[in-house]
Amino acid sequence: MRRCVRREVWAFAMAALLSVGLSGCSKRQNAAGPQPGQRRGPTPRRVAPGAEERIPITAYFADSATAALAPVQRDVRSDPEAAADDALQALIEGPMPDEGLEGVMPDGTELEEVTVDGRTARVRMNAAFYDNFPRGGAFGGLCLYGIVNTLTSIPGIDEVIIETPGRQKLLGELDVAEPLRRNDDLVAAKP
Repeated sequence: MRRCVRREVWAFAMAALLSVGLSGCSKRQNAAGPQPGQRRGPTPRRVAPGAEERIPITAYFADSATAALAPVQRDVRSDPEAAADDALQALIEGPMPDEGLEGVMPDGTELEEVTVDGRTARVRMNAAFYDNFPRGGAFGGLCLYGIVNTLTSIPGIDEVIIETPGRQKLLGELDVAEPLRRNDDLVAAKP
């Protein structure tokens, strides 16, 4: 009978040692790296089902005190074409009242279409944009480059074509049928 008790104690002790030893191995493997199917690093940012991921861009409105463009942040959808649409809608809506800035879009402006082909955004507005576009002075440049600088702040867009049905020029000699690149000379210096 003593032999049976000794065998049971010995079997229990071996099982306990084996259990402790295996659990230690498991911890060492996890410390060494991820197990198959596990991710390493920070948890990826999740977007609610049905919601589109949004990114920050810089929109440019007019600062009448400096006669320059003033940058403000806006969040837009991450797809370049959707981002361009959101950015132009933000310009049409104008700045927030607490920003102390002026809109850059002519009265009555509506976006008809914006497309992105490669690194070029192509914009077509309604007739009110062209009919009410400021023909002289600094505000015309702020209007035009408010659009161009805003769209080129979207990742993947480097230049902008503004379609002008029946017109080639909006600002004197500036041919808007050619792609326009951002103009940081019109942006107000940061205080």
